Amino acid sequence: MHGRLKVRTTAEMQAITKKKEQEKAKYYKSQMEKIFAKRKEQQLDEEMLTLTAEVVAMNPDVATLWNIRRESLLKMKDTIEDINAVVEKELKLTETGLRVNPKSYCAWHHRCWVLDQYAEKPNWERELQLCTKYLELDERNFHCWDYRRYVVDHHSAELIKELNYSEQKLISNFSNYSAWHYRSKLIPRIYCAFEREKLVENDIYRQEVSLVENAVYTDPNDQSAWFYHRWLLGHITNSVRIIQAGIDASNSLCWVAIHPTTPGITVQGFGNDKWEYLNEDKFSNILVKKVTNLKPSEKNKVTLFHNDNEVDSVDFNQDKIICRSADFRPVLSDTEKNYLKQQLDSYKQLVQLEPQNKWALLAMNLIKEKLGEEVDIDTLEKLKSIDKLRANYYSDFVSRLVMERKLSSINDWSGSFVAGSISLTAFYHSYYFTHFQEVDLSDNPLGDGLIEKLSVLFSCKVLKLRNCKITSIDSFPALKNLRILDLSNNPIYCDTPPAGLSNCDSLEEFICDQISITSSVVSRITSSCKVPQSEST
Repeated sequence: MHGRLKVRTTAEMQAITKKKEQEKAKYYKSQMEKIFAKRKEQQLDEEMLTLTAEVVAMNPDVATLWNIRRESLLKMKDTIEDINAVVEKELKLTETGLRVNPKSYCAWHHRCWVLDQYAEKPNWERELQLCTKYLELDERNFHCWDYRRYVVDHHSAELIKELNYSEQKLISNFSNYSAWHYRSKLIPRIYCAFEREKLVENDIYRQEVSLVENAVYTDPNDQSAWFYHRWLLGHITNSVRIIQAGIDASNSLCWVAIHPTTPGITVQGFGNDKWEYLNEDKFSNILVKKVTNLKPSEKNKVTLFHNDNEVDSVDFNQDKIICRSADFRPVLSDTEKNYLKQQLDSYKQLVQLEPQNKWALLAMNLIKEKLGEEVDIDTLEKLKSIDKLRANYYSDFVSRLVMERKLSSINDWSGSFVAGSISLTAFYHSYYFTHFQEVDLSDNPLGDGLIEKLSVLFSCKVLKLRNCKITSIDSFPALKNLRILDLSNNPIYCDTPPAGLSNCDSLEEFICDQISITSSVVSRITSSCKVPQSEST
């Protein structure tokens, strides 16, 4: 038996591993106690750097230790003679941590901090090479891709080369979310914030679509390329413009509704005070402003700016409201139409090969929508059974289409909007509702998500929401012009008066189910108005 290697049993190996882990935990605990004791005494010195370095080298995911290390470096910065040596030491320490965990948030963040706060002349080319090295080890390490974007933002790297690099990574593996995402960040920088005309003119759009098609035909069920395709389609949209505008003199409020929403929007008019997004929601389509000393017949100009460039303006006063016709489809050039039709034909062929492929079926309908063609509702219903986890998404898609058809037929934007029993699951395009005086959305399963979106009903006097599956009215907005509110046949429970509803100053009639809203709440909300008793359910 001599000379033979002893093979340890499973029990022996487990015992050895357990002992090593116990020794490691004991050492770790000891070091942490020393570190926190020194921090308590504000002893942020070289010894602190040594102690924290030993621990983060073993476990780079303890954010507190990196923070203590940064505190120490900031305190010692004025006394350090060779800053470059410290920078190199810190960068090497992060690399040590990244060898333990290449996806360590803390280590990547500390590397950014060192280069931003400490390094006098960062070697960005070396950082780019480091990214390339780590992406060779794991091409989908999104931490490294994020760091690569950070480096490129600070480095005079050629963006076209970076775009080519991402393409190389995609060709080697189309299922690389990070590489697709990287392209979505590079293209707007290269081609002037994704200007549609420039993309078409330079044939970039066709090239991107071709890359996507190669990916989806290689693996039709991989969603990464489909997500990128959605991003490409999302940029085929009309320029931002003013949809509606108006003044509510009794409440000293002026508003403008814009579409589509996009970063870089500002509005000027009615004095020098700043316009604010409704409910401080930067994704809102509506901007509002409190105004005083309005003269009924005096016209006021409101101007819309996008990235400091004037893109639209309207003149109106208390007697003149702005309501532009609903237009939900982009204006396309002939070249864009051809590109979209080619995509549609390609995905139709893919569906023939893969009839149950949810991504291709959805893409076909999204393209039809851009082309202004009739979207196949039956296909969306089919998708609910194929892709049950996203059934609600497809229901909302149908709701949006139904709402768009309804709004496209409106002639009187200050009259009544009645859309009962049409299976709406979401309140889309609410920014078209600022002037309606009566809104009836009854018998639609809209749920609680509807309530906070009602804040756009600046002019609404009658609001009917019977049987909408609403369970809470806590976030009901203060609609100053609302006179009649019908919430009957909703499973609402409310034992304290919602602040917004209590501030509907013009409310005269509040219709509800007494069984779901306690009588004390009703009486407090409607102390000065008639409250009809609804039938118990």
